[in-house]
Amino acid sequence: MSSTNAAGRLLTSFLMLCVSALCWGIQPHDQPLPDYDAAGGIKMGLRPGMAPSAAQQSALLALERAVGAELRVTYNGLTGSPRTMGSSRPLTAPSLAGPESIARQFLRNNKAIWGYTDQDLDGLKLDTSYTDRHNGVTHVYFKQTEGEIPLFFGVVSVNLNSKGQILSVQGDVFPGSQSVSPASLSPEEAAELAAKHIGVSYLAKRTGTEGDAVTLEPGDLLSPI
Repeated sequence: MSSTNAAGRLLTSFLMLCVSALCWGIQPHDQPLPDYDAAGGIKMGLRPGMAPSAAQQSALLALERAVGAELRVTYNGLTGSPRTMGSSRPLTAPSLAGPESIARQFLRNNKAIWGYTDQDLDGLKLDTSYTDRHNGVTHVYFKQTEGEIPLFFGVVSVNLNSKGQILSVQGDVFPGSQSVSPASLSPEEAAELAAKHIGVSYLAKRTGTEGDAVTLEPGDLLSPI
């Protein structure tokens, strides 16, 4: 009987511990977490003292006049380029051209708004394009590249209605980006340098490749690299 009671008390204590841990785990943080944008940590909105350039303002006003309604614009706090742009009215007139062609022409005609150079525009590669069945809106996505190298989170989407009119543009662009010289570190050297940065002694030994990636022995790490 005593062993049964002891087992029961032990089980009860264990369950209480589990419940306490669960309750602690789902408690809200004492302090709210800072805002963090999923797009690579890019801050939204212009920094204090930062304003659109004179060329941007002039191009925005010209487009606003053409649209005949106020533009709604948010900005990328890193580059100062528009992050989202739309209005209560379509941004362009109806067109029978293909969605990609309409989108490219709009970005080229209004390149001063984003600060694009012709080289930037030439580096926009079509990623995907599709039409929503429920509302007929077509979304055209471009990836920004420099020297055929994709820019991290350099994506812009242009959204059009069934009449070929642009409704909005959104995404993060990095005008004036330039490619850098090829990496001078080998994969082994890069892994050893990264390990050193976190205070781990690591001697990289190559085991093979997976696609374009080089695989390395784990050494004292938890898993292969």
